[in-house]
Amino acid sequence: MQRSGVRPQTAMELFQYLKNLPRLEIVGIYSHFATADCPDDSFTKEQIKIFDELTTRLASSGSIIRHIANSGGTLFFPDSRLDMVRPALATFGYLPQAAPKSLQQIRPCFSLKSQVSYSKIVEKGQGVSYGHTYNTIARTRIVTIPIGYGDGFRRSLSNKGSVLIRGKRFPIVGAICMDQLMVDVGNHEAYVGDEVVLIGKQGSEEIRLEEVSRLAGTIPYEILCSFNNRIPRVYIDNPRLP
Repeated sequence: MQRSGVRPQTAMELFQYLKNLPRLEIVGIYSHFATADCPDDSFTKEQIKIFDELTTRLASSGSIIRHIANSGGTLFFPDSRLDMVRPALATFGYLPQAAPKSLQQIRPCFSLKSQVSYSKIVEKGQGVSYGHTYNTIARTRIVTIPIGYGDGFRRSLSNKGSVLIRGKRFPIVGAICMDQLMVDVGNHEAYVGDEVVLIGKQGSEEIRLEEVSRLAGTIPYEILCSFNNRIPRVYIDNPRLP
């Protein structure tokens, strides 16, 4: 990764130095994969080989916990699981893009929800939100949802993203604001208090995290990290899951 840490060639020397410090106890060593999201990746296999050789040498100095596997490593490279694993994306029920169909039993356990806070009829030819980047093409119903880029819902989804209301998909229209966004529901019913799903399932419809990240021009990891403490977390024990 060339990000941090020590090279394998000098790791043993550093280990011996740290081991001799009287106030320090070494309990583990780890590294991090650069390309493990690709099954059968040759560079990842080489990383596993180098890490295994190094930790085998360290083991002669006593027991030490070893870990290197991220989500891709945990799923695609069994030899990398060692003493512990560090899956992040997979713990949310999402898989690296190259995951085989045999892993599709892993299902998302994360969703992002809000509710309709305002509903109004807007006439044809009216601009919506900052800059009027969206103009109504007919008389329609526009609803307001109290979530925006101040909560971590990306502004780049303006006029691109969708939401689910009453089991139907509707487009986000106009620029997403700091605290609110607008949705065009056409002639469909939508009232204050209705549940709105921005990521997840509602009825037979689903907006997947991968779709949202693609429209935002980023990756699922960044989307998940964007949501801040302004959004309440609700943890649900779902008895329908195995």
